[in-house]
Amino acid sequence: MWVCGLAAGFFGLLAAAARYGCGASDTGLACRTSGSVIGILVVIAVIIVVTTVTVLSDDQPPRRLMTIGGTGLAALLLCFLAARALLSTV
Repeated sequence: MWVCGLAAGFFGLLAAAARYGCGASDTGLACRTSGSVIGILVVIAVIIVVTTVTVLSDDQPPRRLMTIGGTGLAALLLCFLAARALLSTV
């Protein structure tokens, strides 16, 4: 979970900072302030997902642990895809 969170968070940070690598005439979403805000929101979502899964999985039976972990991984996958989609607009 932590490794997936690090990967999704890394791409979220890249997406938030993508604006600084854009030229003056670039018009992609990642080159605007709203793109940076979306990138920051992705990073915050990753932090929330990893923290929530870590807290909820304390002292749980194996079946519930698999459900919580699977849901967390799916949420991190969505964050990763959102960050990649934002980066593709550069």
